[in-house]
Amino acid sequence: MDDKSKETYKLKKQLRELAHHSGGSTEMISVYIPPGYPIYETSNKLKTELGQASNIKSKGTRKNVTDSLAKIINYLKMFRETPKNGIAIFCGNISSNPAKTDIELFSMSPPEPLNIQIYRCDSAFFLDPIRDLVEVKDTYGIVVLDGREATIATVKGKSIIILKRLNSMAHAKIRKGGQCLAPDTLIQLASGELSHISEAHAGSLIKAANLQDFTSTDSLCSDKFTTKAKNAYKIVVHAPRMEIEATAWHRFFTITENGVKETFAKDLKRGDRMLIARKLNHSGAEVKTEFKPSYRMVLGENEFLKLQGRRKELKWPQSLVAKKLGITQMAVCRMERGEIPLSAGKIRELYKLYGLFLDEKSFRVPSVSLPECYTANLSYLLGVIAGDGTLDGNRIIIYESYSELAEKYARIAKETLGLEAVLRKVDKTGQKGSFAKKEYYEIRLYSKDFAEFVNSEISQTISSSDIRCVPLQIQKSPLNVQASFLSGLYDAEGYIHGKRVEIAMRSREMMRQLQAMLLRFGICASYGEKAVKGNPQWFVSISDLQSLKNFETSIGFSREDKKNALRRIASRRMKMQFVDQVPVDGREVFKFVKTLGLKTSDFHAASDFFRNKKPLGREAFIKNIRGVLLQRAERLGQKKLAEKMLAKWLPEHIGVAKVSEKIPICTERKYFDLTVPNTFNFVANGFIVHNSARRFERLIEESIEKYYKRIGEAMDTYFLTGIKGVVVGGPGPAKEFFMQAKPFNYQIKVLGVVDTGYTDEYGVRETLTKSSELIQGQELLEEKKIIDSFLKEVAHGGLAIYGEKDVREAMERKAIKTLMVSEGLHYVRAKLMNSAGEEKWVNARDEEELAEKAEAEKGFKIMEKKALLDDLVDLAEDKGIEVKIISNETEEGAQFLQSFYGIGAFLHYRK
Repeated sequence: MDDKSKETYKLKKQLRELAHHSGGSTEMISVYIPPGYPIYETSNKLKTELGQASNIKSKGTRKNVTDSLAKIINYLKMFRETPKNGIAIFCGNISSNPAKTDIELFSMSPPEPLNIQIYRCDSAFFLDPIRDLVEVKDTYGIVVLDGREATIATVKGKSIIILKRLNSMAHAKIRKGGQCLAPDTLIQLASGELSHISEAHAGSLIKAANLQDFTSTDSLCSDKFTTKAKNAYKIVVHAPRMEIEATAWHRFFTITENGVKETFAKDLKRGDRMLIARKLNHSGAEVKTEFKPSYRMVLGENEFLKLQGRRKELKWPQSLVAKKLGITQMAVCRMERGEIPLSAGKIRELYKLYGLFLDEKSFRVPSVSLPECYTANLSYLLGVIAGDGTLDGNRIIIYESYSELAEKYARIAKETLGLEAVLRKVDKTGQKGSFAKKEYYEIRLYSKDFAEFVNSEISQTISSSDIRCVPLQIQKSPLNVQASFLSGLYDAEGYIHGKRVEIAMRSREMMRQLQAMLLRFGICASYGEKAVKGNPQWFVSISDLQSLKNFETSIGFSREDKKNALRRIASRRMKMQFVDQVPVDGREVFKFVKTLGLKTSDFHAASDFFRNKKPLGREAFIKNIRGVLLQRAERLGQKKLAEKMLAKWLPEHIGVAKVSEKIPICTERKYFDLTVPNTFNFVANGFIVHNSARRFERLIEESIEKYYKRIGEAMDTYFLTGIKGVVVGGPGPAKEFFMQAKPFNYQIKVLGVVDTGYTDEYGVRETLTKSSELIQGQELLEEKKIIDSFLKEVAHGGLAIYGEKDVREAMERKAIKTLMVSEGLHYVRAKLMNSAGEEKWVNARDEEELAEKAEAEKGFKIMEKKALLDDLVDLAEDKGIEVKIISNETEEGAQFLQSFYGIGAFLHYRK
């Protein structure tokens, strides 16, 4: 410990001791004499005060004050002149027992000249002038900002103080517009509707991402605009495969070493990792069926018996009734037995013929039992029809090769609609012009009303096969209804291909909608054009293990063979995870890992990830990194920070996909974009894309200027005086534009600008770490270097030890190069001795605990006691060992105190 550090340490120690003393009233005297001020003048003033002290009413206070003044006057007789830096004298009754008096005098010569001459009599010693001298003079300002938020802080000595946080009400964009998407780009509304961006309108709530906590959310679309462009790109990513068409200046979100970065479409390159939606929350609401079916009359058994009895009363044979109704006698016979239904017209004619009153309301039933709302069963049937059904006049025909599914379709039609399906087995394998390879079933639903319902309300399910799509009513319905529709669609058209669940159809729109809807179940699926001869087809493929599990749980197959195959591929163990990878650059994770004193070898199979050579799947990250990180963070008292970082790196709603192709498009056409002022992004074709605000550029630029001005005003308030320099940091280009604007006082000295990944307190620390060359010698940085070096040595089993016992032993044999002790080491060390002269040393947290320990040692008494911190420092100085006092106010210092009990050392050598 150098002379200055030693002097500062002793002063701080004295200040701590003096701060503990207080009097019952104004009887604690503090005297400050600046350099060059005559001692005799101070003595004369104190003698005057001594004379006036006789006027104090309280006898005890009067005696204590006069005794203290007399003691100070006598003490000053030892000095011929004032010491070169002046002198501070403190005197008063320090006894904690009111019945006893203990007048003690303390004096100190400060390390720097005093600039104050004062006499004060108060209930405690006046220590502020000495504290001001001991405090670190060099204070630095830190500003971290991006387009959305800023943090203003100071670094003084070893303390970081957050002064202010500012949020921008402006759009985060810093360049002009022109960024747009193709008109058929799919967006998702909060209602569940899947809409083309060209059909969107202001005032809608659309699906977006909150990039502060990496969750999906609903955000208001305030505007839509259109532009024409000749140059655009088709961006294709894989794992999962997705595609989107955007103009050159549209911005996407990519993963970098410093966190999430905005990247123009023209600047994207193969291998870049883009943020995509992994799951989109959707609750939905019941949607009513609007179609009103017609009614028919159905007579019960008792009514037929009544009609038969009436005929017999009239003594009419069945042949006569048949002749009058214009039907056959057999029909009358079967009608009376209830074997065949009669039309409403024939029933009315029969009742009139028999002279009976017909209460039509009693026998009226709808021709089809259509539910009031879209239910799970109805949606399942519609999914089957969308996949393998067709409209043929007044009937719906469903085609199916497997009897178990054909019977299930018929059963659901009966349960849901009250329709008796007709099953026909068809064999067209040998017919000319037929593509059938085996026999199949036709499930025929004869119902004019049901056919009209499908054709008028949800015609998308029976349109031409290349333009079929998911009905809007299904898109808006609750998740269980949507799941049933998808289950029916997959039962009709889905299949297991190797280790994938796939579906392929001629309708491109249906497959795009399917990929989007699967996100609501946490299923990440690939979409693309299938390589087939003849008519084009598009596919949706699910290969990710977690997505397969979610598919099995939420949607699944009905056929037993498919169900078993799905269970097999969803329950397997995967060695590699290509789809569900963590949306973070491994280098960013490693930066945090190093702050915890961990190294690559502490993790299993993470070296390539930490060097950004290889991405890591979510399950592998949880297995190999998460546990180790949390365990170390908990030991260091940083669990909350670690959990915050892990929540960002392992988000439920946001994933990542890698760019595989960027295809130029040089055809002029219209492009569209939206303004989303709350989140500044939205979900399009599954990508998280930046929004635009072209129509509001002037207002936005004004808002950005106001935002920069507010930051500048805060800097003027906090940094104009007492600050040695300022460092500006933050992610993205906002900090450079802020520095170009320079909305702060010209007297503020900016030392430099650095790149960081964050704008919160962690960003302040990151800025400080990256500014080591700009602010060399800053105490917090120096302390951080020492602690980091110590942690590395301890982790590698190198030249570092900790713990009082080991450190004392090493000091005795002079094996220690540098002793590290924490300011927060508030233990007392005492020597106990018995009558035989036997000695024992004990440590205690405070005087009370020390007394208890001494009492427990029978026959031993406390002979001497000393602060453990002072004892270790004194021992080190006796051995000529360098001493570093570690603050407990910094994150690193607190970590050292908590994890190593505030005692550590660097070694010259190991035994």
